[in-house]
Amino acid sequence: MYNIIFLFCIAASIAGIQMGMHFWRNQRAAKWFARGVHSLEQRDFQGAATAFRKVSSMAPQILQARVLLATALARSGNEEEAIEQMSLLEALHPNEAQVWAMVCTFYISNLPQYREKYLHAFARTKELDEAVAEDLRTHEGLKTFLSQETPADN
Repeated sequence: MYNIIFLFCIAASIAGIQMGMHFWRNQRAAKWFARGVHSLEQRDFQGAATAFRKVSSMAPQILQARVLLATALARSGNEEEAIEQMSLLEALHPNEAQVWAMVCTFYISNLPQYREKYLHAFARTKELDEAVAEDLRTHEGLKTFLSQETPADN
């Protein structure tokens, strides 16, 4: 009987420690995320990249942090690493239309010269969820870019 109580206490302690660490890590990630957003607003792209790298390592489930990391990298002139971050996002979430829509938005906003990467991401979004692709198509910032498509692109 005492062994069962002892094991229960140990299990409860371990669970409490894990929950506390998870909460603490998420709190730190939220602070770094806020710093990154502030740095982007101040056009401090190196500071933003540092902050969003920390968020991505502490809380990889925060997809926006990786997109904002890629944004900071692209705007600081590090296009190759920005593309690597987006490729990682694509690899980690190959079947989520919303993620592919974020990829589309990233390329339009930050690297419009990589039209083929945008078209690939848009095609994947459309394949996964036509409604998400339609929302993306009606986005005001994307209308101009999409109107430049040739019929073969659609």
